[in-house]
Amino acid sequence: MRHDLFRHLEMEVFVPRGQLASALDFVREILKAADDRGHALSPETRSRIESLGAVAGLDALRGSYVHHYPICVRRVRPDDTLISMASCDGLPARDWYAISLITLTRPYARFERVAAFLADAMSPLFGARLHWGKWFPPDGVEVEDRYPGVSEFRRVCEACDPHGVFRNAFVREVLFGSERSGSALKDG
Repeated sequence: MRHDLFRHLEMEVFVPRGQLASALDFVREILKAADDRGHALSPETRSRIESLGAVAGLDALRGSYVHHYPICVRRVRPDDTLISMASCDGLPARDWYAISLITLTRPYARFERVAAFLADAMSPLFGARLHWGKWFPPDGVEVEDRYPGVSEFRRVCEACDPHGVFRNAFVREVLFGSERSGSALKDG
């Protein structure tokens, strides 16, 4: 495939198997609301948004973005790496499912706003983890509760790379906890 002909931006959110159906319903509803300002959320999705204090955040997205590409889902077997999206380090092994949102539309700002909202919401609601190598919100997500091996990963990094030579700004920000500017969710 000639990638220069298929420029795109993708966010991939991993959820445990038991959360897949609910997470997909949530994604579909948020995308419908982003497309149609008048879309009435289901009571379940409305309750989830309210529990996060994110009603105003969602209202700001309404009517701002039309998702034009299929939502892709793939199964990922559990692994024992420290910070992969399917890591079960110290936890019972379970399958994960990646939900991919892809856009071809430039500029990417509208997609990024919706993706940031979804990332921030899906992490606490569904135990979601984001793919490190695809679009990742500039503010990051809280990695402590989502990636069980992150503390050990940091320890290994400090031991093997004490001066941070192999760390870029993304790694310093997201994995080593530089200051973040905040969530795309919160009202007010």
